[in-house]
Amino acid sequence: MKFTRLLLIAILTFFITCGQESAEDVALNAIKALISGNDKKLSEYFALDEVTKSQGEQSAIKSKLKETSQELQEKIAKNGGLKDILVLNSTDEDDGIVVEINMLFNNQNSEKSQVKLEKIDGRWAVSF
Repeated sequence: MKFTRLLLIAILTFFITCGQESAEDVALNAIKALISGNDKKLSEYFALDEVTKSQGEQSAIKSKLKETSQELQEKIAKNGGLKDILVLNSTDEDDGIVVEINMLFNNQNSEKSQVKLEKIDGRWAVSF
């Protein structure tokens, strides 16, 4: 009986923690969503609904994200494609976490960038 309880607790803990993405995972997935131009995923990782309620502000932010997506796609094409995206490190800050990302291109070039995240309603989201 004791073993059954421990097993049940372990399984529940596994499913609860697996449902939550780490800040590093969110940063990587946000970059991937930007690259793909996936509006639904962009809204999810950038938490637009939580950041602003104004339709005008949301529209302006979505437009800027689409523009950034196109620029990233052009940069990737110019560098022969994307080989990999790596998390270099993450740093805790008072109001969130900064994740340093390195995009490796097929032509051996790379580009580092930082993604700032904050907890909104118990989950990590890219902050503006």
